Amino acid sequence: MDDNYKYIHNICSNCSSRETVVLNEVDSESSILLTSDVQCLNNIHAKRLLCEHCGCISVRFSKDYSLDDFYKTKYITDEKVQDHFIISEKKLKSKHKYLQKKLFKNGLLNISKGTILEIACGKGDLIRQFSKDNTEWECWAIDPSINEKSFIKESEIRYIKDIFKHEYFEKNYFDIIIAHGLLNRAPVLDTLRQIGLCASKGALVSLEVMLLENSHCIPYIWDHTYMFTMRVFQYYLKSNGFEILEIENMGPSYHFMCKYSALEEEKYFIPGKLDYRLLEDTKSQYQQHVTWWESAFDTINIVLKKNEQICLFGAGMYSAILMSKLDNKNAVKYILDELKSGSFLNSIPIIDISDAKTICSNIVLLVRPEYLKLIINKLMENDINFTVINPEKVR
Repeated sequence: MDDNYKYIHNICSNCSSRETVVLNEVDSESSILLTSDVQCLNNIHAKRLLCEHCGCISVRFSKDYSLDDFYKTKYITDEKVQDHFIISEKKLKSKHKYLQKKLFKNGLLNISKGTILEIACGKGDLIRQFSKDNTEWECWAIDPSINEKSFIKESEIRYIKDIFKHEYFEKNYFDIIIAHGLLNRAPVLDTLRQIGLCASKGALVSLEVMLLENSHCIPYIWDHTYMFTMRVFQYYLKSNGFEILEIENMGPSYHFMCKYSALEEEKYFIPGKLDYRLLEDTKSQYQQHVTWWESAFDTINIVLKKNEQICLFGAGMYSAILMSKLDNKNAVKYILDELKSGSFLNSIPIIDISDAKTICSNIVLLVRPEYLKLIINKLMENDINFTVINPEKVR
């Protein structure tokens, strides 16, 4: 790969700065490039960059590769994949049901009629429920993976099949904008600007994002193309006219409820060089995740010396990353996951907790740390043996 290629593709796609550092670089011919829905990207070269100007970690792909086609045709929007557990009040809850309740039944929605837009709506469950409960509202939704045939009868909701672009909508039109899972997949600064162009002054804006602090999988997942720490993201929001009303840590992600206070004219905020302490914090957080996984890989090899085959807990990113690093690809016999039981991950059967009692002598746990205690309690309640390989938190 020539120097000209490297020079062009080391530009930050969030703020266009050339002040970037390569964190890791992989090729699909020699490595497995996983996505958050546990698929593999093929025939590409990718690098992960840290911008020392805006503080964003971003992914760049070779050969002008874009994830747009992946989201339109291959990205899995099935509820078993997208409606994962979150943590609220120290309990595991369905993410979609929780957000529906939090968004529309907590007093923040104080007008009886208006306009609402859901960006990256997936199968449209959230906007569909809102439309059902609020018949006087004008409802819009946009997503590249929308199946028009399944939505064609829903004339009360206006669906657009595409990547979000503000040009589709009238300026300053919406009283509520929902953008869950979007800002880890699109240039953050430009996307916030576009959301602002669509929002009325004082609009309620609901954002769900993954932040670097809680994103252990980020060194190995390649469709979360933009990542940032809490403090950096708060800087982006406030500088682009978003007043933060509430923040909740839901485990895998954070929920931000904001109010949009319009910027002067159509000002596009481009940050000045970030404080070096915020940059050092970002570098440190990322390295902690790398070290965490290195420890987990070492531990699973010790476990496999004692067990020829194992059962993993959870048919998601953690298990997929772990399996991608195993020398013995047949080492995992089953995966225990109550939400996805009856299906398969990489041809491995996914079983329910009732099945685990009879066919698994020991469950290996490598899970999101926020879930660990809750999962251990559930396995103990069901008299299921387990081995925890979660590393201690690295500092």
